[in-house]
Amino acid sequence: MEECMVYLTVQQIDAFLEQMKELGRRENTLQTYRRALYELYGALSGDKRIDGAVLQSWRDRLAGQIDSPRTCNVRISAVNSLLAYSGHEEWRVQPFPTADDAASPTLTRQEYRRLLQAAKLNGKERTYLLIKLIGCSGLPLQDLPHVTAEAVRGGLVPLTAGGYSRIPALLQQELLR
Repeated sequence: MEECMVYLTVQQIDAFLEQMKELGRRENTLQTYRRALYELYGALSGDKRIDGAVLQSWRDRLAGQIDSPRTCNVRISAVNSLLAYSGHEEWRVQPFPTADDAASPTLTRQEYRRLLQAAKLNGKERTYLLIKLIGCSGLPLQDLPHVTAEAVRGGLVPLTAGGYSRIPALLQQELLR
């Protein structure tokens, strides 16, 4: 099977940043993303080809240059967002573990599915939809009051910290029903 070749361009970076701006990302977030993405662009070889191996090598170099895992993870987050925008989530870069990781419990996919199944079996449709909304959009619990019919119709829930959380189209339809 032939490997997909993708080349990073300044135009892709700028289009991605414009999309983030349209989604309501704060200016300081956009500046951070811009710095990180242009830093990656500068670190790429002359042809600017990217793939999983190139990105892993970039991550390894990043760890050698920056002491703070959080600082590295900010850059990794920007790159992962660009990859998602570009349709290449299979090359997502694994963030570095931080001291906060132990304090932030996460659900496995299996646990998430069990929660959904239990809510559905018990006829708890609102609970089912809330679990699905949080799982699919990453919406923080503190922002649940911002989930209004208007926000669902628009597909974006405003976040207290600024910006928006996108509601996937299929979930949006399910919530509107």
